[in-house]
Parts: sequence; structure tokens; C-alpha cells
Amino acid sequence: MQPIRTKYRGIEYRSRLEATWAAFFYGVGISAEYEAIDLPGWIPDFVIPKKGELGGYKELIVEVRPTAGGIPDDIAFSRAMKAINDAGLDTGTGEDWEIDYQPVLFLGYSLPGDGAIGYLHYPTDIGDGLALAYLSVSNTGYGIAHTNGGSCADIINGTQRWADAGEDEVSTFFKYAKNETQWNPGSRRKMRRMP
Repeated sequence: MQPIRTKYRGIEYRSRLEATWAAFFYGVGISAEYEAIDLPGWIPDFVIPKKGELGGYKELIVEVRPTAGGIPDDIAFSRAMKAINDAGLDTGTGEDWEIDYQPVLFLGYSLPGDGAIGYLHYPTDIGDGLALAYLSVSNTGYGIAHTNGGSCADIINGTQRWADAGEDEVSTFFKYAKNETQWNPGSRRKMRRMP
């Protein structure tokens, strides 16, 4: 099945799924730049600039996949890690993983459940791999957090998270984003930020 090119807020996305995630990010106040970087052999769908000081990376790279829950297949994951390495970025496997790593968020056409939004490649001191990613809430607004080995921080805002947005809240945001991109954008009202 061919992706449906979709225009949202003046940007033409290669697929409706990408536009849906753009609407989700916009709705919760997360600044996500579409196809902002071109890595060797891979153009990530979004780049979310980091606001805070936590971690040595500059941004969160986001890849949207037509899979349930966003879990990447081996090919997509390998392609992402190879492109990051070829670009001279660190996948977090060296001694300085806490400083030099490049996190990658994988999102899909559905939510994984339990309030998660996708899967995050986020290296930790207990190993390298995928962790569930959550929409977090802190004094700086919404962000993205992981849980892996008991530690957790908002990796966009660079702060400790206060709480996760609940499963109902995340589902509502996602449904709202889907509705915003499902119909002809010229015939619909403009999406406002979600409360």
C-alpha cells in the first residue's frame, strides 16, 4: 500500500502517519522539525531539539514506521544505527555513553499501550537497547521520557520528569492528531494546542 501524502500546517508529509505524529507533537507543544537532517543512507522523519542540559546529545531523532506501536524491525533499527555511526554520532555503546549517545525514538501507527508512545533507543549503564517511551509532564511542559533500569528523565527538556501523562491522556492526544490529519486540511479548522 502506498503512503498518502498529507499536508499539515503548510508542510507536505510523505505519509499521513508522519503528518499524524506532527499533529501530535504540535498539539502537546513539542517542537519537531520535519526531515531536518540528512544522515548517510537515512533521512530521519523528525528532529526534536533538546532544551535542557541533561545528556550530551543535541536533539532527539525520530523515525516513524508503519508498524504497531512503533517497534522497529531489524532492518529499520540497523539502518538507523549505521547512519548514526556513519555520521560520526554515537549510538551509546562506548565508555562515555552518558555523554555522547544519540537517542532515537521509533513511533508507529498505533500506541504500544500502558501510556507509552513508542520505543526509544536509549543506552544505559545496564545495556544498549530499546525501552518504552512515554509522554512526560514536568514544570517545563510535555516531554519524552524512558524507563530503563529504574532511572528516568525527560530527554527533551533535560529535567527529571514529574510524572507520565496517563494512558487516557496520551490516547486522546493521538486520536485528536489522527482526526486532524484524516480529512482534507482545507476543509477543517486549524488544530489548536491541546490543554
